[in-house]
Amino acid sequence: MTYQAPVVGAYGLSVSVDDMTFQASCPASSSSALTPAISRCDQGGFELTGLDLGHGANELVTLGVSVGAAAAITTSARLTGIANSRDCDLVCFNHAGTVAN
Repeated sequence: MTYQAPVVGAYGLSVSVDDMTFQASCPASSSSALTPAISRCDQGGFELTGLDLGHGANELVTLGVSVGAAAAITTSARLTGIANSRDCDLVCFNHAGTVAN
């Protein structure tokens, strides 16, 4: 996800997807993509990895995003591709979107 306006300085990030919430102190990056988490966040956006979305179409994923002390913003990420196959145990969906912060 990219931010519509860059975030200056350090900030707290909270992302909610399908009754799960992930939090991070940003800027940050993590080398582990196996555990559901915010794996990267910086002034330009964030990346959420390791989330099992099942085998449905998942054309659009709805997220609640809170940057710093701001109220949560509801936004969505559109499917941009699948890195492996829908036949895999864990399908690697790639989604992208913009947070209107």
